[in-house]
Amino acid sequence: MVAWLGYEPPGGIDLAAIRSERAMAGATALTEYVGQLATARPDTAITVIGHSYGSLLLAYAAARLPVQVTDLVVLGSPGLDVDSAEQLDTAARLWAGSAEDDWIRRIPDVRVLGLGHGVDPSRPSFGARTLDVTGAEGHDGYFLPGTISLESLAAVALGTA
Repeated sequence: MVAWLGYEPPGGIDLAAIRSERAMAGATALTEYVGQLATARPDTAITVIGHSYGSLLLAYAAARLPVQVTDLVVLGSPGLDVDSAEQLDTAARLWAGSAEDDWIRRIPDVRVLGLGHGVDPSRPSFGARTLDVTGAEGHDGYFLPGTISLESLAAVALGTA
């Protein structure tokens, strides 16, 4: 497992957070990093998880990630700047989860003049596989020990989901 933060995320809820430029720039760095992992371990399946604004970055990288990336997971996502999972143009399976009390669920599903990130990918109509995030608390609780949320993430990474 690797935790990666190789881009400059927005510093909070500000203009940078409701626009996509930082995600676009970060997607290039993520693509390069994951490409290096795939080159070093060509027979290993890779799961990439994006949380919050990181899920948007993951969406911009999706079509350029190597074939070793079998699964993409988005958690607490503000939207992916597309209307459906198939628009990500990737063979990887897309999983989405959003905790019941995650404040991000109150963000409107809009994208107008470059502001906002569109449809919540955890909505069934988006076309992602549903990730059970039971036990996750709020916006930052998806990785809490002892939760079904963490077990679900492990199952995706292990290929047993």
